[in-house]
Amino acid sequence: MEKQFVPYELAVKLKELGFDEECFGWYDFETFKEVNIKWSHCSNYDLNWSKLNCTAPLWQQAFDFIREKYNTVVNFHCNDKRWFGEARRINFYERFLDSGYSKPYKTYEEARQAYLEKLIEIIENGN
Repeated sequence: MEKQFVPYELAVKLKELGFDEECFGWYDFETFKEVNIKWSHCSNYDLNWSKLNCTAPLWQQAFDFIREKYNTVVNFHCNDKRWFGEARRINFYERFLDSGYSKPYKTYEEARQAYLEKLIEIIENGN
């Protein structure tokens, strides 16, 4: 079940970008000194008592956040057992990232994580 959630390191970066949607769980890093998912409905605002704790968004929530806040959509496709992704700005038909043809991934999960990492990096750099 935990593979449905964005990893802690990316969840923290999403929090820093303003992600504050209600999630099914949250990462409790401070209490246990390790990442644990606690099951409840909460937002990052609810967890503001600790900089280390943050919500555990689902992958779809992360990509929805990127789409809504940064007008960017990510699509994935498989060709010959290799996964590729493409990020485009909505309504501008402008490619936001390379299409991924030069960097195929063995699994959908690898492509998904790589694209979210790259999107966050681009947003953090102000592009």
